[in-house]
Amino acid sequence: MTDPRVFSYYNIDASPDGTEYVLVDDANTTKRVTLSNIAALQGATSMATALAAAPSAGATSVSVDAVPAGLTLNKAWAIIDPWTVQAELRAITGITGTTLTVAALGFSHAADDVVLITTEPTLNVRWFGAVGDNSTNDAPAIQAAVDQMSDGMSLVFVAGTYRITTKITVDAKSDIRLIGQGGTIVNVGCTAFEIDDTASVDVEDMLIQGLIIAGTQNTQTAIDFVGTNSSVRRCWVTENYISGNLVGIRVQAGASGMMIYKNNLTITNTASSIGILVEGSDCKTEGNVIRGFAEGIALDSGSQLCTGNHIFMSPSSSHVTDITIRRDIAAQTSGFVIVFNYLDGQPTTGYLVINAQSARQTTVMGNYFRYTNAAGGPLILFENAGSTSDVQATTITGNITVNVSGGALAAPIVFTGIENDDSLDFHIHSNTWGSSITPYSTAGVVQTGTASGAYVPNPNLGRILELTVTANSTIGVPASNLDGGIGNRMTFIIIQDGTGGWTVAWNSNYLEGWSDTGNTASKRSSITFVWNGTNWEQDGAQSPYVS
Repeated sequence: MTDPRVFSYYNIDASPDGTEYVLVDDANTTKRVTLSNIAALQGATSMATALAAAPSAGATSVSVDAVPAGLTLNKAWAIIDPWTVQAELRAITGITGTTLTVAALGFSHAADDVVLITTEPTLNVRWFGAVGDNSTNDAPAIQAAVDQMSDGMSLVFVAGTYRITTKITVDAKSDIRLIGQGGTIVNVGCTAFEIDDTASVDVEDMLIQGLIIAGTQNTQTAIDFVGTNSSVRRCWVTENYISGNLVGIRVQAGASGMMIYKNNLTITNTASSIGILVEGSDCKTEGNVIRGFAEGIALDSGSQLCTGNHIFMSPSSSHVTDITIRRDIAAQTSGFVIVFNYLDGQPTTGYLVINAQSARQTTVMGNYFRYTNAAGGPLILFENAGSTSDVQATTITGNITVNVSGGALAAPIVFTGIENDDSLDFHIHSNTWGSSITPYSTAGVVQTGTASGAYVPNPNLGRILELTVTANSTIGVPASNLDGGIGNRMTFIIIQDGTGGWTVAWNSNYLEGWSDTGNTASKRSSITFVWNGTNWEQDGAQSPYVS
């Protein structure tokens, strides 16, 4: 080894001053070992040295040419034979002169093989033999790097295109970081990263940040949290750019507590594609930009916060929904907060699709719907997974719709196979629906009007209809039968004007026993109807006219 140098950079890939190289003599071959232009980490010390003798596989000590002073045992590491697929990362557990005590080696190494000694637990993927030329299969090298990481370490993907043909598995590791710094992962027909706990060891507090993951076949998943033993939790996925994968980020049922934040995901014209699929509970999906997927975000488990995401069609013609909740899932769960998202495009099924059979305690608030195609689906679709159901504990409020389609949207909210949408704490109110969009409100919302002859109620504007009668009047068939579900309710509050004495008749669609007795000036009476599937049937007694 010629002229060992002590470095203050963790990534050995460019010279300290941008011009000077560090020369390493390895088996009579002079190599240029360079340092990155990444800023120095405070307190980091790295040294390039070399093996003074040839250790065999299984050896628990190695002799090197030089050892930097001041190393703390178990807080310094040796990377033996870097830039090859036999690179080995070992914690330094003992120092005697220039002999390092390490865990047993997996390979035999030659004298003069390079050894990097570092006190900064940040690793370069190239140290483990990754080439990054978009031709070599770098999966074995990357897997070797990941397998040798210990808790608290980071693995940096420096500039290059790392082609992989088998998935990279992260198992039984906590508090590690996979960091992209200009590196692109090209996953060919395979999941890029699978995070699991098959060893029944917790996988927690992991960070995946700044990676570029470019799938080639639109058939795989970019990042997949599996959780075979339900102990993958509290991981961050942030600031990644993902393209060309059938599913961008997936959190399976065995994983929980994930933070999916500020990622950019895109695909083109691929049916059944999903930007972010969350099947585990207690996750937060925030600030992501999702383009071109059939489904933008699918939430298939409870306790979810979905906020500040921008989901839109371009560049896809396979757009089905922006956000779905529990679609095609029968089991009930609760706790969905869908707030302050920007929902764009022309989804064929609906911008927001909620499976009312299984989703409970849902809040949809402050979202911006940009309606671009009058032939597309509704803003919100309530459906079920195959059996009769009600909407329960759901509030939709404070949302804004802008209609740029050039057409009308008669039904901003549509119900499919829903039995009852207003008796179980279900509220739609205070939304801004935009031009050419029929407003929609639910029980608890009062609309006022005047009946002076024939009157056609529209319960979409409010299920409590407060009518001032100024002439003998007939109440006609509702302009909208709500969702047509059995159990829907309407309440009429009939108020006589200052003259009074006006009679109220009802279309035969109403099964009622209305009485005009007591209809003097300024008196009021009320009556409630329930839809039985064929008629609006009176529910309970009419309240008598009172002041």
